[in-house]
Amino acid sequence: MTQRSTFSQQWLCRTVISFVAFFIVQTAHAQLTGVKNIPGNYPTLAAAITDLNAQGVGAGGVVLNLLSGNPQTTPVGGYVITAQGTAATPIILAGNGNIITAATGLSPGSCADGIFKIVGGDYITLTQFVMQENAANNVFSPANSNTMTEWGVALLHSSTTNGAQFNTIISNTISLDINYQNAVGVYSNSRHFSTSPGTVSEIVNNTTAPNSNNHILQNNISNVNVGVIFCGSVVPANMNQLNEIDGNTITNYGGQPHGTGFVGITSAQVFGIYVINECFHTISDNTLIAAPFNTGYGVRCIMTDFSAVPSGSVTNTITRNTVTFSQAGTASVAAIHTNSSVTIGSLTLNVTDNLVTNCDMISNGSLSGITNSAAAGTVNITGNTFRNNIITGTGGF
Repeated sequence: MTQRSTFSQQWLCRTVISFVAFFIVQTAHAQLTGVKNIPGNYPTLAAAITDLNAQGVGAGGVVLNLLSGNPQTTPVGGYVITAQGTAATPIILAGNGNIITAATGLSPGSCADGIFKIVGGDYITLTQFVMQENAANNVFSPANSNTMTEWGVALLHSSTTNGAQFNTIISNTISLDINYQNAVGVYSNSRHFSTSPGTVSEIVNNTTAPNSNNHILQNNISNVNVGVIFCGSVVPANMNQLNEIDGNTITNYGGQPHGTGFVGITSAQVFGIYVINECFHTISDNTLIAAPFNTGYGVRCIMTDFSAVPSGSVTNTITRNTVTFSQAGTASVAAIHTNSSVTIGSLTLNVTDNLVTNCDMISNGSLSGITNSAAAGTVNITGNTFRNNIITGTGGF
């Protein structure tokens, strides 16, 4: 009896252990759903993102909730998010005001370092993070030996058929280093590899490949060289569509042109917001207050451009933005500039209800409120206000 009882107990124990082990394995490989607290469900944000990328997201979506009072330092190169949600299974990363500091020990001259990089990820929301450069990253010139962080948030493709779509970057604070010419608050580019911004990787379709339907909303971006860059494909049918840059405050930016070693970024000018080869975009309700300029490079606080003719009829809108700057250098400044190097009869440009105010040209450069060099079929420039701007140098309007 004793021997049989011992055997039964041993069998029961082995069965329970096997069941628990099976359950743990199954749980470890289950898609993420519900609210996952950090710390709690995961020790760090990096561990949570690693699991998200590996397991994916399940029914109802997932919230990776970084509890307040838990500042983090990114992995080298930044957090890389590749998970793909859907409208029914969204992915939310909630920062709750936590400071996220870029890692040190970045590869010299890599030019592909970020704090968050969404690489082919879809339906991802980043909200309420305070992103900042690491003070120990201080080699910014020459570019091929820099140790700096290029991007607060980057939207990139994981392959030529899989772009970053339906993502929302909202209510974050982003601060990098204005002294580094490639420091960009939010950066999107459909034309290069995620790990090599100087290497061409053109997307090959107009459905899953473009970085489309992304929303950059109500962020505070400062101490950067460029606030926001969006660069679409040069293949007309594959250009990005329906991206929105709305309600952001971009301060203490500019002073030098963004590096031209990045695929698609070829204009040696100073920008606050730069958008090229993007269709049906909206740039609205942003406030741009530049660092004091002292540059011989042309300044375009908001600039849109086309280097190829888009497919079909396109309407792009720049509305209700406020722009303020001062310039002590020799170059001209345009608060808003629309451009194209090609004739686009099917393009409608709406530049309406913007405010250019409290600008000061200290030098002999010229100050322009709104300029258009785009050969578009229809250009509507209406309802804009140019107020309290002065020339204290020898330049003119």
